[in-house]
Amino acid sequence: MAPTIKEVARLARVSTASVSMVINQKYKGQISEEKRIRILEAVKKLGYTPHRYGRALKLQKSEIIGYTISLPSMYVFSDPYFHDTIITMEKKLKEYDYSLLFFTLSPQEGNSHLLEMNEQVSLLDGLIIEAPPLKDPLILELEKKKIPAVLIGRHPDAKKIPFVDVDNVDAGYRATEHLIKSGKKNICFISGPLVFKNALDRLKGYKNALARYGIVVNPGMIREGDLSIESGYTAMAEIMNLDFPDGLVAGNDLMAIGAMNFLKEKGFKIPEEIAVVGFNNTSLSQHYDPPLTTVNIPASALAEKAVEILIGLLNGNGTNPEQSSKVLDSELMIRESTNLSLTPFTRGK
Repeated sequence: MAPTIKEVARLARVSTASVSMVINQKYKGQISEEKRIRILEAVKKLGYTPHRYGRALKLQKSEIIGYTISLPSMYVFSDPYFHDTIITMEKKLKEYDYSLLFFTLSPQEGNSHLLEMNEQVSLLDGLIIEAPPLKDPLILELEKKKIPAVLIGRHPDAKKIPFVDVDNVDAGYRATEHLIKSGKKNICFISGPLVFKNALDRLKGYKNALARYGIVVNPGMIREGDLSIESGYTAMAEIMNLDFPDGLVAGNDLMAIGAMNFLKEKGFKIPEEIAVVGFNNTSLSQHYDPPLTTVNIPASALAEKAVEILIGLLNGNGTNPEQSSKVLDSELMIRESTNLSLTPFTRGK
């Protein structure tokens, strides 16, 4: 005898209404992720096959795509960059009748914890991984099991997985060169966690620019943050205890804003005494005082392209990672935090 919706509800410890909402994808804002996973696991375990979802199970498809970020959720949800990524991804997946299952993990833990979540991962048709940490065991596991996946950000171990990215070395170089050409010589750098390749690449670009213009790299002028406003503030305080830089490149807008909070608190003028560049071009960068010069990393375009590549993989297209991978353009958005001519400040006042 075929299982019923009541049996699914009983096994998942939820109401039949909750089961119905999940099956018909009308659960947003009403069903938690943890409860949704329990329902899907119960459906799969019992072999419950209603309408469209039943046909998907028979075809061994769940029509769910996973998206994982190796950052604590408190950072992800406070950063407009990731908000834009998630909203765009959900919208794009909906065009293909897929829904999104979202995971956040710590950078130290990486995606290794995801490997232990066998039941949840087995529900996924594919996976999009945001900036996987170096030495991430998930990369080799995905290649071994031939699970369809796309990376947002390159990874040295991913030989068979396509990616979408920008040239972060070039972006770090251009951000630093902009300060040098503005007359700055003593430029400091606050990186994101150096377990991520994009953070390492932006730092490399900074060092390359200094070398190109004959400026010696001072290790005391380099600090590692965790992408939060607080870490930018702390890193800037540590640097100012050792030296007085006249320029700063920060690995994202939030850390740049944290650094500027410290500088303003201590009475430093931006950009007259110290000019600041961030990364990501989030909405916060435009509305800060002074507005922040930043490298535009096109979050929405990267998310859209990642979805398109993954859907191609699921449909049997684009199996060559080199041909499928895409490098998009970044752009330096020059604002008042580095350009004195744009500010209303009058010298002597």
